[in-house]
Amino acid sequence: MKKILAGFLIGMFAGVLILYFVNQKWPLNEIFNKKKNANIMVTSSDESGFASITSKLEQEGDLFAYLNTTKIANTINKSLNTLKDTINSSENISDVKKKENEKWFSFISRLLSDSGLLQISGIGISSKEYEKGITRSKFVIQHDPGNGSGLIWNILGRSQGDLGSIDMLPDSTVFSSFSDFNYFKLWSWIKDQAERSGDDKIRFGVTSMEKDLGNMGIDLSKLLRSLNGDSGMILTLDESSKKKMPIAGKNIEFPDPAIALVFETEDDSIFKLLSSRIPETKVEKIDGRDTVLIKVPEMPFTFSPRIIQSNNVLIIASNSVIAEKIFGESTDPGLKSSKEFKILSKGMPDSGNAFTFMSSSLIKEIMSIQQKLNNSGKETQTKEMDILNKLGLSFNNLSILRITSKTDQGYTITTNSTIKTELLMMMPIVTAGGVIAAIMIPQMMKNKLRKVNPEERSQNLPSREL
Repeated sequence: MKKILAGFLIGMFAGVLILYFVNQKWPLNEIFNKKKNANIMVTSSDESGFASITSKLEQEGDLFAYLNTTKIANTINKSLNTLKDTINSSENISDVKKKENEKWFSFISRLLSDSGLLQISGIGISSKEYEKGITRSKFVIQHDPGNGSGLIWNILGRSQGDLGSIDMLPDSTVFSSFSDFNYFKLWSWIKDQAERSGDDKIRFGVTSMEKDLGNMGIDLSKLLRSLNGDSGMILTLDESSKKKMPIAGKNIEFPDPAIALVFETEDDSIFKLLSSRIPETKVEKIDGRDTVLIKVPEMPFTFSPRIIQSNNVLIIASNSVIAEKIFGESTDPGLKSSKEFKILSKGMPDSGNAFTFMSSSLIKEIMSIQQKLNNSGKETQTKEMDILNKLGLSFNNLSILRITSKTDQGYTITTNSTIKTELLMMMPIVTAGGVIAAIMIPQMMKNKLRKVNPEERSQNLPSREL
């Protein structure tokens, strides 16, 4: 495993070096800028689908593409039938096995169909520099009108939400992700697919899990149904409160972290379940809210976990500080007032069904900790980062705001980030280099060891004098 990981990392770095030298001769930013007004497009005869998708994309950018996927869906269905017929036409296959194959291929085909994947009629993608240092990218995926019965088109709850969860994010938020994901609908779909599979093992595996939970007094369907609204997580790093933790023999200083899981609920079913299952706890009224304080050993950072139910909001927080900020009971100005968020949110949709935010502070802190743990010292780290900086692949200031909006025909995903279009286009090359190296390097090392006979190997070993 270590050799595979090492090979992957070496390959990734090799890919970066290749890009670096290519960029020296043919600068990527110049190539993209020369074609600033050129559109890269895959068209089709489906003019209505083309117009519907491309009207949602950014025009006159560095990247503009459309793909009609209707034929791809048909090809997948034909390929499945061809594969099934090929297997069943082989010699010495019994009638029982043929029926078994028919059942499994029917199950796979139904999964693809009911999931909505085969209903995808078109995909569009665009990218342009929205303003200096900020790239706006859009990804549109949709189905034909009246053909959106599949799971993926209905797994997000409301048609459009107000993204109110952003209002509760503290100023020190470095990562957060929320959505109005419908957990009950997903579970109901899984149960339905298991029942229709015709396979007793699949059917038993799903139904027995719900039954076992029921025997423990847990009504899974009721709990999932109570999650009716936004849910997500918030991670904060408090720069005003530094903590130290021994890691790998070193005392590493870092901002005080906190995390919270937030759920919009119809009732307090989940809160009652959790409070009844945690030993040595009781429900207390703190600031007028039902709260369960969980006893834990002392940690080198602020850690006093608690579960809070306030009206229709359930919060599982790592400490009281983040909980107070979420409820707006502190002087914290909130993330919306920060300079970074204001820049990222320019021109973004005011409504949606999901969002993800990542601050540049998170990457900087991770790299800072890695640097402190790096035995090779700061100079080596700087040289590596210098190559990435020249390539435009530096992650020092990486920040992202992504909003997913449900439409009448699918989804539009809008992203503002500090990631350049050329980086998005070149990343597959870097990753491919890592994958190839991860496969080849361990094998090359094995082959080299096979070629060296035991006598040569013993001669190459260093002598040990007593």
